[in-house]
Amino acid sequence: MPYIPEENHCTLQQIREKHGLSMEVIAAIANVHISKVWLLENSGYLSEQDVDKILTTLSHITGEVYIRNMIGGYWTGKAKEAFLVEFHYG
Repeated sequence: MPYIPEENHCTLQQIREKHGLSMEVIAAIANVHISKVWLLENSGYLSEQDVDKILTTLSHITGEVYIRNMIGGYWTGKAKEAFLVEFHYG
């Protein structure tokens, strides 16, 4: 379960502010629960699949490319690990 630090990376909050996007809009377009967008922005734990889904959506609606190694401030891992963390703590 690696932590992706904010150093040398942009954060979801910076991207949202740059493009004037709300968490609700991102969640609706990405077809994920808003809590997953909140977790990405607030040092939460997400599966790689959820991170990719949110970042693909951001890339699509902004016209800029956002991928995992560009964004920092969250924990990530495989879907099963994320489910276990979310189940026990979320």
